[in-house]
Amino acid sequence: MESCPRDESPTNLRPTPPTNRTRENPARDKRIGTPANTIVSENITRDPAFCRIEQTPTDRRQSQLLAEIASLIFCLLAASAFRIIPQPSIAAIVPRANHCDKEDSDFVAASILEPAKGIPAMPTDSPNHENGNRRVAPAKFAHAVLATKQLEPMIDFYTTVLAAEVVHRNEMLAFLTYDDEHHRIALAAIPGLVDKPRHSVGLDHLAYTYANLGDLVFTYERLKQAGILPIATINHGPTTSLYYRDPDGNRVELQIDNFETVEELKGFFKSDAMRKNPIGVSFDADQLARDYHAGVPDAELKKYDPSKGIDPETMRRLVGNQQ
Repeated sequence: MESCPRDESPTNLRPTPPTNRTRENPARDKRIGTPANTIVSENITRDPAFCRIEQTPTDRRQSQLLAEIASLIFCLLAASAFRIIPQPSIAAIVPRANHCDKEDSDFVAASILEPAKGIPAMPTDSPNHENGNRRVAPAKFAHAVLATKQLEPMIDFYTTVLAAEVVHRNEMLAFLTYDDEHHRIALAAIPGLVDKPRHSVGLDHLAYTYANLGDLVFTYERLKQAGILPIATINHGPTTSLYYRDPDGNRVELQIDNFETVEELKGFFKSDAMRKNPIGVSFDADQLARDYHAGVPDAELKKYDPSKGIDPETMRRLVGNQQ
């Protein structure tokens, strides 16, 4: 392959009076790809005529190499994100520069592949030293992404169960939402997937909270009419919950909070009832619906009796291999 063109002209740095001073030069360092706090020896003068620094042929060649590599990396990563193709490593991209001389290749390896040595970690303190002690938590939980081999049944399930709408879809992806968030669930039909065995390490279930008991009862009745039944119904103490399985076997919990305040919810975790039974109590969803429509107070329907526990059949359906 033809080698890169080389500028054989002599260096075009203007002659400057000699000096023993050294200084940090982030602007030049950034331009040629060396760490920003590397000490670079340069001739410095107060005469403006001697302060203009131009790139040498080597500098220009190295900058051009970096620009080409950065452009190629961006294009490949963008293709990986939107077309679901394997993401290449940077090492696979570097040979793009191998038709240039060894000096250029060594420069690329030192500048991109190897971590910079001797550079202190970015400080966590702001100028007023407040960031180091601040607790910054996420503003909200945004979405979950599920990989699937059966895109259509999964779309049907989540649009039905969550009363969600599809905001975008194609032959491989679907984005669903049920509120003002742009998407709450993403479904990705990635080629080559294998089924995950039950009882494997990882996410156990997704949970969605409803505003009140009436909304939960209505959702149960609506899904029952659509032929979607819960695999388990459990009063956990803090919540009253209905568990479902999606077409891929992922568990989905629909729940309500059993207490009115956060303080009450947190207090339950320190209570004797939680110590006696931290798992929950089974209940009959049809009976719950009948009692709700009959006007039984919500507090009575959500009451937790730790002595009852979960019946074996409910536990088998919740953790077993049958959906």
